[in-house]
Amino acid sequence: EPRRRMNRLRYHSSILIALLCASPALAQVRPTMRDTARVLPDSTAPAQDTSKAAPAFADSVRPVPQLADIYQGPAHGFSDGVWEWDRAAFLTEAATTVGDLLERVPGVTVIRSGLYLQPEAASALGGTANRLEVWLDGYILDPLLEGSVDVAKIELVEVESIRVERRLSTIRVYIKTLVSHDSRAYSMVEAAVGQPTANLFRGTFLVPKLFIGPIGLGIDRIDTRGRGGSEGADQSAGWAKWSFIRKGSGVQVEYRRVQTDRGGDVPWAETYARTDLVARARAQIKPGLVAEVFAGQATAERDTTDTKPDSAHVKVKNTQYGGRVSFESPFFWANGAYRARTAEALPGGQLDGEAGVRYGLVSAVARTTQSDWRSAGTASELTLRAEAGPYRGVRIFGETTSSDRGASYLHRIPDSSKVITSYSGYRAGAEATLFGITVGAAALHIKSDSTVSFGLPFDTIGERYPGADANGWELSGRGPLPLIKGLFAEGMITDWRSGFVGLYLPTRIYRAGLEYSATPLKSGNLQVLGRLEAIHRGAMLYPLHTTGPADEPLTSISMLPLDYIDAYLQIRIIDVRAFVRYEDLQGQQLPEVPERALRGPRIFYGVKWQFFN
Repeated sequence: EPRRRMNRLRYHSSILIALLCASPALAQVRPTMRDTARVLPDSTAPAQDTSKAAPAFADSVRPVPQLADIYQGPAHGFSDGVWEWDRAAFLTEAATTVGDLLERVPGVTVIRSGLYLQPEAASALGGTANRLEVWLDGYILDPLLEGSVDVAKIELVEVESIRVERRLSTIRVYIKTLVSHDSRAYSMVEAAVGQPTANLFRGTFLVPKLFIGPIGLGIDRIDTRGRGGSEGADQSAGWAKWSFIRKGSGVQVEYRRVQTDRGGDVPWAETYARTDLVARARAQIKPGLVAEVFAGQATAERDTTDTKPDSAHVKVKNTQYGGRVSFESPFFWANGAYRARTAEALPGGQLDGEAGVRYGLVSAVARTTQSDWRSAGTASELTLRAEAGPYRGVRIFGETTSSDRGASYLHRIPDSSKVITSYSGYRAGAEATLFGITVGAAALHIKSDSTVSFGLPFDTIGERYPGADANGWELSGRGPLPLIKGLFAEGMITDWRSGFVGLYLPTRIYRAGLEYSATPLKSGNLQVLGRLEAIHRGAMLYPLHTTGPADEPLTSISMLPLDYIDAYLQIRIIDVRAFVRYEDLQGQQLPEVPERALRGPRIFYGVKWQFFN
C-alpha cells in the first residue's frame, strides 16, 4: 500500500509538471490549412505567410534546422512489406503500446498475457525469440533481461514517426523521436481513462532553442488495476532529447527511463526499471550522403523479492556503440550500420546493410545482417526483394529470405544461454490500384529448423520445438464504398493452407471492417474518423513443459480460435482530439495464452490537445 500511494503521488506530480510546462491557449492561433492533422510541418517546406492574419505572430512561425535523415529506403506498404505512420497518421491512433500499431500490419500476431501492462510479444509469420527489433533513432533497444522485446514496455510519448518493416523472418520497428520543427514552443497532452480501471497520461513539451539548441521533454504513465481489480500495475516513463543542429549536421543527447511495477495475482509480479542514455553525432557530408556515430549505455534492473522471497535482485548493463551511413540517388540507395555491445548475452558485433537499385519501373533490394553471438557462433541473414511497377496501377513483387538469428536469456536450454535458430522462406505476389481500390495478394512459404520460446515471463520454456514448414497466402485491400463519401472498406487475411504451422503461427488471421473519414468544414478544423472491425485469430500452437523422461516428445497445446469486434472513434476540432477505443464489444473471455482468459471489454477514452506558442 505505501508503494501504491507513492505511485499515485508520482502520477499526480507528473500531471502538475506537464500542465505547468504547457503553453497558453493563445498558441491555438495558426494559419488556416485544409489539412490541419499535420501539426509539425515538414522543415523543408517554406514557412506560412501569416503577416496579414496576425502581424505580431508572423516572425515566430519559422522552420528550425533539422538533422539530415538516415535514408532507410522506400515504403510502399503491402508490396514491399514496409508501413509508416508519420506524425499526422500517428495522431489519429489511440495506441497504448507498440503492439496496437503492429497488429494493423498483415501477418503480424500480437500476443497479450493481460489487459494492460502485462508482457506482450509480437510475431511476424511465426517468428519467436529476438525476431523483433526496435530501433530508437538508430540505437537498438535490446532486451536485457528477457529473450524478446516486451512491447508493453516501449513508451510512445516521444514518437514523431514509426516505420515497420515486416520481413519473412523478422519485424524491425524504427522509431524517430520528436524534435522542434518550427520556432514556436509546442506542448501536447493526452489524458484518458479506461476499463477495467486504468488511467493514461502523456505530456510532451518541445522548445526550439534552449542552451543553443532544441530540447524535447516527455512523460508517459499508465496505471491499472487489471483483470478483476486484482492485477494492479503501473508504468512511468520519462524522455528527454537535446540537439545542436547546423545545416543538417549536429549532435543529440537522448535519455529515456521506464519503470514498471506489476503486482497482485499475476504470476510474474516484479519491479522493473530500465534507463538508456544515448549520444549521437550526424553529418550531412554532401546531398544524399549522411553519416553518424553513436554510443549509449543501458541499465536494466528487476526485483521480485517482494513476491518471491527466494528471488534475487538482478541488474544488467550494456554499452552499445557504432556508426551508421546512408546514400541516396535517383538510381541507387544504400544504408549500413555497425554496432558493438558489451553485455555477454548479446551479440558482440552486428553489421547491418541494405542496398537498392531503381531503373525505370524495376527495383531490387538486398539486405543482410551479420551478428557475432560469441560462444554460440555467428548468425547471418540475407533477404532479396524485387519489384516491377507500377504499370497501369499494377505492381508485381517477390522476396526470399534465409535467416540465422540468435536469442539470449533462454537459460534452461542446456550448455548455453544463447541459441541460434534458422528460418527461410519466400513471398511472391501482385498489388493493383484501380478506381481508388487497392488490392494486394501474395503466396507464402516458410520453413524453420526449430522454434523456441519468446523468453518473456509468460513463456520461458527452455526447449527446442519442431519448426514450421507451411504454405499459405495473404490478401490486403482497401477501397471506397458508393453512396457515402468518406466510407471505406478494408481488410487483410493471412491463411496457411498446408504443411505444419509450428508454434505461435495461427492457421488464419484476418481483420475486416469499415472506416469513415471526413473533414466536413472547408477550414479543415473538424475531422471525424471512425472504424468498426471484425478480427479473427485462428487456432495456434502454444508450448507446454515436458514432465516425462528426457526422450519423451515435446508437447504443445492448441489455443482455440478467437473472434471479436473492435470500434474506434476520433473527433478533432482544430487541434483538440476526443477519442474512444473499444476492444471486444461483446465482452468475451479471450484466452490469448493458457489460463489467462482476458475478460473484456478493453476500453480507453480521452482527449489529446496541443498548443503552439
